[in-house]
Amino acid sequence: MMADTGQEHTGSCHCGSVKFAAKLPDDLAPHRCNCSMCEKKSTVVIDLPKGDLTVTSGEDTLSAYSFGTGVAKHWFCSNCGIQVYQNLRSDPHLVSVNAACIEGLDIWDFEEIPVVDGRYRHPKDTGTPGRKYIGVQKLVRE
Repeated sequence: MMADTGQEHTGSCHCGSVKFAAKLPDDLAPHRCNCSMCEKKSTVVIDLPKGDLTVTSGEDTLSAYSFGTGVAKHWFCSNCGIQVYQNLRSDPHLVSVNAACIEGLDIWDFEEIPVVDGRYRHPKDTGTPGRKYIGVQKLVRE
């Protein structure tokens, strides 16, 4: 089932310790990234303004992981290990929310997931604004 955009939705980590409310953008624009961290965790994310995400419970359960420049912060539940969201290095006004954590959203409803080149052509490394894509992941439901 596809979530309604422009409305507030709830979500949580796997164990339910961390809960949040998020106002989804009209254009969900799900994507993945191929940077060294994102490629290993393999999540589909949706970007939204920082102010459109509120952790409603379990903030004390969140732990952050960062690497490289330390600007991007990957926030995960310290109980179940699921990353709930991350602060972006490419745009400090946005957060990327793990789409699988949003209630009512099924990543299999997206036929294609663009993959951002965060490894070789990150805008903060190249000085070129905007995202560069390396390809598209196609999801086929059987």
